Amino acid sequence: MMNDSEKQDFADFLVMLEEHYNRHISGQMAELYWRALKAYSLAAIQEAFFEHVSDPEKGHFFVQPAHLLAILTKGSQQLAQGAWDEVHRQICREGDRGGVFADPLITQAMKRLPGGYYGLCETRTVDMPSMRAQFMQLYAEEQKQAASGATHEAVPYDARVRTLVKGLFASKQVEHVE
Repeated sequence: MMNDSEKQDFADFLVMLEEHYNRHISGQMAELYWRALKAYSLAAIQEAFFEHVSDPEKGHFFVQPAHLLAILTKGSQQLAQGAWDEVHRQICREGDRGGVFADPLITQAMKRLPGGYYGLCETRTVDMPSMRAQFMQLYAEEQKQAASGATHEAVPYDARVRTLVKGLFASKQVEHVE
């Protein structure tokens, strides 16, 4: 995420756009680009621009913020799809005994998904596409939040697990080993 101290570097980037396309960018247009793209790092924006320039069909047209945003979010959609694939594999392999993920973004998205992992395990096949879309949206939001450096407030997830484990010990379904 760019901050106000990077405005000059961003302005230098816009000068490069002006030179490359032989086109003037007004102050209002610069402000439009800044507002549309400031949620991303300057390095990511520059990479998206270079990808645009390399596109044989669109690269010769002046780059619009919407096209840069499409390039920037394409990667996050692929990551969200990969995260969903991991969740789906775990559901197929482990069923409701799973739910532990190495990727903390998956865990955060699962916490926000209505019903969480266990609710997802109980989802009817016909409803899975909508749950997939919802999970991918939540995962993308988690990615954006992580990229901005924001953190989550503590979620009482550990307390829920401890309560469940205590309940299992109390019901003697699991033996307590010291």
